[in-house]
Amino acid sequence: MVFEFENFDSLPQLAWCAHIQHTGVVRVRHGSAVEVCEDAFVEGAWDGEFSAMAFDDASTLAGSGGRLRNNSVVFSSPFHPLECLYLVAAGDRLLVSNSLTFLFVEANDRPDIHYNNYFFDLLRHARHGVPNLPIGLPTEAGARIQLFQICNLQVDSNLSYRERPKALPAPPTCFSDYDSQLVRTVTAVARNAAAPQRKRTYRLVSAVSTGYDSTASTAVVSRAGGREAVTFTKSSAEGGLADDRGTEIATCLGMTTTEYERSDVRNLPGFPEAEFWSKPSSSGAPGLAPMESQLEGALFTTGRHGEDVWGRGRDCKRPGLREPENATMPGRGVTDFRVRVGYLNFPVPYIGALHGSHVYLITHSPEMKPWTLGVGAYDRPIARRLVEEAGVPRDLFGQRKLGGGGRGLRTMNAASDRDFHEFCRAEVAPYILQKLDQDHGAERFRKHFRMLYIRKRLASQPITHPFLEFLPMDRWHVMWNSIYLYTFHWGFGRISPRYRI
Repeated sequence: MVFEFENFDSLPQLAWCAHIQHTGVVRVRHGSAVEVCEDAFVEGAWDGEFSAMAFDDASTLAGSGGRLRNNSVVFSSPFHPLECLYLVAAGDRLLVSNSLTFLFVEANDRPDIHYNNYFFDLLRHARHGVPNLPIGLPTEAGARIQLFQICNLQVDSNLSYRERPKALPAPPTCFSDYDSQLVRTVTAVARNAAAPQRKRTYRLVSAVSTGYDSTASTAVVSRAGGREAVTFTKSSAEGGLADDRGTEIATCLGMTTTEYERSDVRNLPGFPEAEFWSKPSSSGAPGLAPMESQLEGALFTTGRHGEDVWGRGRDCKRPGLREPENATMPGRGVTDFRVRVGYLNFPVPYIGALHGSHVYLITHSPEMKPWTLGVGAYDRPIARRLVEEAGVPRDLFGQRKLGGGGRGLRTMNAASDRDFHEFCRAEVAPYILQKLDQDHGAERFRKHFRMLYIRKRLASQPITHPFLEFLPMDRWHVMWNSIYLYTFHWGFGRISPRYRI
């Protein structure tokens, strides 16, 4: 097999789509910041030497790419489940891409306007963890798009394909071992991201707040040389909004901080929410849009899903990073924004997270008792120790649980909301619209939060959580039968022109 590269400055800079043909030619169309050589291409950084381009052998790849191996092409997904590889058969070739939008466009296809269940398809995939759930997203032309996360996807010259597990670091045996693994990995990935052989280098930028997870991640990043942080001034809390700025914490760690308001996305021109179309249920991800200028060229570290790794509950030793209680897919849906802006997504808690049972044992080991507060669910000894031993006073973080982007569906700006409803009236058949819930009252939200409560309790019980997928509780989901299921189609329609070559 052989690569043929086509660089297009008009494409989002980190986007790529590979066309694998029966002839053995793999034609890769890509944006200007994708790194290429004769037998490999990558948009990302990993815990290894950049010059070797052996990202498919790495345990921690923040990004994606492909390389030739033994007359096959191996595509590598990110080391975390927040972004995927996408594959579809199109005639006599296979298409693989890091962007679902780019894949649709290159296949000359689009979402099926008569199918409005994409959100729940993606939700089932997110809940399942690894190995991947073999679901297919239906397209207008009758194809089915496959999703692959935390794996290497090997495609042979006859166009057969299979998943290969990623390499894993050794399981940690104690806090010191785990702590060293985190710092060593972040340091290695940052070194790779700054390698002088690159045509595009990246600097560490860390998200920080007053909670546990982003604060612990920032503490690790500071020890790896990171000196730049971003923070939101407010996050959701019971009864409204609360101060969540991590500026003082970052100062203790020797970092400078830029503060942002989540709500500033509503003041941006155009339809900024459309860029996050593949996850239409939450306003959390679009809150990154005001950070665009600072995120360009960033190896952006976050504490995303630290509660699933560093918490004390039994659900924290879940196999395969399964998320049976997931209802909103937090942290997902950023790919089209990320590849356009040009940054790498690096959620620190996922380093070695497939060894969750070992991390759980460390959490409950006697050595962690001085950092165990015993105050209920919001108690994360590993995160607390990472932060306190980095020099941050105990009372500055982890005092109460705050949310991210707030409750509800999408909090669109006025222009986006008008455009979305105009799209629905123009594109969706009237008989379908008549059956959809146009708004959501208090009763729908009561059912939704009741579902969340039940899922969370069942997920932590080893006997009952396998039955979760057989229970029709998603009928209580606030997105069930909602018109906002069509933000998937609307957003695709709005941003797909940027991928047309």
